[in-house]
Amino acid sequence: MTTADADATTQRIRSEALRLFAERGYGNTTIEHISTGAGVGVATIYRRWSDKAAIANELYREGIDAMLSILAERHADDHRSEFIAIWRDLWGWASTNRDLSLFISASAGAPWLTKENVARKAEVSTGEIETYARLGIDAAPDFAAALIGGTMASVLAAEPDIEADEVAERLWRALTLRSD
Repeated sequence: MTTADADATTQRIRSEALRLFAERGYGNTTIEHISTGAGVGVATIYRRWSDKAAIANELYREGIDAMLSILAERHADDHRSEFIAIWRDLWGWASTNRDLSLFISASAGAPWLTKENVARKAEVSTGEIETYARLGIDAAPDFAAALIGGTMASVLAAEPDIEADEVAERLWRALTLRSD
């Protein structure tokens, strides 16, 4: 097997694991489900990962790192424009990576998460809270982060084709207690 073939197999396994985790949930997905869907033997998976949790943690970490990089970017000079740009960037990432975004949302506090991933998720939460505090949102920053994250997961699950700026404008008005 060439390196390219091995990489393609690894990616196929990762993609199938993520699809199943998002569709069935982590607890209802087995290595056997993943191997069948990916068209590989169970041993092929175990040569790459020690167990299902290792696959899940790898996927989770990549998603969290992507979210952290979006939050770290400076988007605009005025608060409203920056909030809308952050939402648009997060929404763009979440809608492009729908399964990963839903998986991350569903995995908060999961017992299989590594300490490293729990710490990375805390960094995202802290980053969100700091960002929303800096933007002058009238709601408590941790409440704003929960509302925004919950809205993203709900809208992504129910209306993935919604206009991102429309949702961002409504959230901005709600979080800043403005009617304009």
